[in-house]
Amino acid sequence: MDNHISTLGYRTLVFEVFAGDDPYLDQDAVFGVREDLVMFYKDMPAGSFPRDMRCQVKWMDRIFKLILT
Repeated sequence: MDNHISTLGYRTLVFEVFAGDDPYLDQDAVFGVREDLVMFYKDMPAGSFPRDMRCQVKWMDRIFKLILT
């Protein structure tokens, strides 16, 4: 999944995170996958979408920390 982070005065950072249960995760011969960009998704029930948004189907959540220096 591609992610974009931007703020005024800086170039946009684009990076990809990878699902930890992907069966092909260790077979990427071109780019390789850094361990700190691997994450696991959590199944969430319908009706539990955050921020008062209306999502009445099951969805998946992911949490990760990104530290820019």
